[in-house]
Parts: sequence; C-alpha cells; structure tokens
Amino acid sequence: MNQIVTRNPPPNKERLLATTLLVKQAGIVVTEPIWVLTKDGDIEKSDNVWNPELFTGFEDVAKLLGVKLLDIDAYTKYDGDVEGWRGFFGKVVLGYGQLYECSLVAL
Repeated sequence: MNQIVTRNPPPNKERLLATTLLVKQAGIVVTEPIWVLTKDGDIEKSDNVWNPELFTGFEDVAKLLGVKLLDIDAYTKYDGDVEGWRGFFGKVVLGYGQLYECSLVAL
C-alpha cells in the first residue's frame, strides 16, 4: 500500500498496476489519495483524476479542458472485475460517488 499512496513518490507504471491489484485483491479499503494511471498514460494523484464513465462520448472535451480520466481499462486488463474496481476507486477518484448516488436515487 505504501508504494501507491501519494505521500510517497509515484512508482513506475507496471509496479503501480501490480501493487494496486494486490491492494484491491487483499480487500483493503482505500480512503486517501493514491497514484493512478490516466488514459493519457500519466501517473497522477487520484484526487485529480475523474471517473471516465462521466465523460463517455465527451473524451475530446475532457482532453481540451485538461481533465484527467482514469484508465480503468489498464486495471481491468489485470482483473476483469469492473464492479470491484468501481468500488475500489469509489472513495479516491472523482466522480464515482456521485454517479452511484444518482443511480440509487433513480431506483
């Protein structure tokens, strides 16, 4: 876990993905910012990165505005549990909590 928290320098891409996968599989609930991989290949602080589902169809606009989107595909390549990843990133990546709160209200 220490390798991915933002109070430490970011690891390289492969170590980031591997460590994040291990933390998720261990069932650790992440509540502080962590390093995450963005769609443009950068490693950024999770509290500066958005849920890409909110920008589906508007990726060009997000790029023009400088909005960093989580590369969820990079994570699901190692572990296909999409719902599990949503839960894992839910408290640390922008836009996850709001999306699922809206979904619950719609029910």
